[in-house]
Amino acid sequence: MNHVTKAQPHGVPAGSGALFFIQIFATLGFAVLYSTLVLYATKRLGFSDAQANTMMGVFGAFNYGLHLFGGYLGGRFLSNRNLFVLGMVLQVAGCWVLSGQSAEGLYWGLAMFLTGSG
Repeated sequence: MNHVTKAQPHGVPAGSGALFFIQIFATLGFAVLYSTLVLYATKRLGFSDAQANTMMGVFGAFNYGLHLFGGYLGGRFLSNRNLFVLGMVLQVAGCWVLSGQSAEGLYWGLAMFLTGSG
């Protein structure tokens, strides 16, 4: 007996549309967060342009670097579902801490967000 997975027309696997839209919104959400953090740091927290841009550069580098490290550790010790839920909780908590309107809150919020995204 042949076991065939159910596919949508033209050979697209079921669930691909949902994954596509989830990825689109995740990418847009990160882009909005990344671009508005420089404005937030300069206009609201009083950082200089150089300080804000340097901080965002370091944030971007750690974001991509921690994906490798966190993916390896998380894939080894947690299930995909638990890893996803824990990451989302940490990212939401990090965004909430970011809204505290202080430089210390900015650093802690970015650290929590990076931990969740990594």
